[in-house]
Amino acid sequence: MIESFVICCANGAQRPPRVFPENIPMMNWFKPEFSPTHYSWLSNGITYTRMSDAVDTCSVCVTPNKKFLIVTQNSNKYGSDNLLILGPDGTEIRRLKNPYPSSAEFQFGDKYEFEGVKIFGDRVLAKIAVTRDLPGRSYKAEPTYGTFYDCNTWESSPLEFIDSRNL
Repeated sequence: MIESFVICCANGAQRPPRVFPENIPMMNWFKPEFSPTHYSWLSNGITYTRMSDAVDTCSVCVTPNKKFLIVTQNSNKYGSDNLLILGPDGTEIRRLKNPYPSSAEFQFGDKYEFEGVKIFGDRVLAKIAVTRDLPGRSYKAEPTYGTFYDCNTWESSPLEFIDSRNL
């Protein structure tokens, strides 16, 4: 069980996920000195750390049941199955398979990857970014889909289109 989890920033600041101190203006959190350098968590009295290098670790979050960590990895290295599940001691449990290619929305030539996760109650929403070339057009379609995962079985729900205005 994961007892506590913090994001450690380049300037030495530490904060829990989705918590921003009121004494620091919100726009400052986008400055380089507030970018995450590593993630740290406590499990069974032992502190673990995972460095943020934008390849093996782009971001880390804790599942709602506090039994697992979800690591978003760089899709250039790990392909479209770029979500990794870690146990509370940092060991690899499984890699989530991207459900997009087996969905009705998939079209040949689409490029797709997990874009990140959000926690909603006791479920995990994995966002899937898709890039589709449009024949005869100078622009591309870039829809975003999402699937919810059950944190105990890692079964996914059917894909849902996510309106980018509501991200």
